[in-house]
This record gives sequence, structure tokens and C-alpha cells, in this order.
Amino acid sequence: MEVIYCVDNNLGISFNNRRVSSDKEIINDIYKDYDCINIFKRSEDLFRGKKYNVIESIDNDVYFLEDNYNIFSSKLILYKFNRDYPSDVKLNYDLSKYKMISSYNFKGNSHDKITKEVYICEKN
Repeated sequence: MEVIYCVDNNLGISFNNRRVSSDKEIINDIYKDYDCINIFKRSEDLFRGKKYNVIESIDNDVYFLEDNYNIFSSKLILYKFNRDYPSDVKLNYDLSKYKMISSYNFKGNSHDKITKEVYICEKN
């Protein structure tokens, strides 16, 4: 299973039930690697005009997530906004169990620098 999250410098995901931020260039970058993505209804506004599946539960595929789920992921993709935002929900993955296999920066639409980090799980 592969999961994609957007986070701030402190691994914040959301604040008061709203995402900490968004940037349309992240969505464009996701579609360089995937033809279709699985999302929950709350993320639908980010993916308008793209091919996606709205799901109600997680099985075994590729997911863009905006909430913490207690699931195992063999591949974890983090898009980092490189800013501090208020957040009350933080990413709950133990990154010490993952190995970063790639990292690169790109310019976003509303963020001067976004960092994409790709991790694979080394330990269960």
C-alpha cells in the first residue's frame, strides 16, 4: 500500500478539521507518477479535473490522505510545505521504520519551495 500526505515542518496535517495548506502543483506532481488516485470525499476539491476514485475505506492501493489512519504502508510519500502552520493533527507514522529513497524540491503555486520525500518501509 502507498500513502501520500502533505505536511508542514512539524509533520502537521490539519488544524480544526482543515488541511494546514494546499498547493495545486502537488496534485500535478502526484499525477506524474499515477494515472488515478484514491481519495476520501473531503479531498475531492483538490482533485477536480483529475482522475480519482472517492472511497469510503482503505484496502490496498495508492491513497492521498488528510487524516491519520492506523494502517501499514510499504511506501510513504510526504509533500512538505517547508513552513510552520498551526496544527492539531500530526502524521502518526514512525519514520525511523522507513528509509528515504528520494527527495527533491520544486516550486509550488503558493509555496516557493515544496519538498517531496519518498520512503519505503524497512521494519514492521
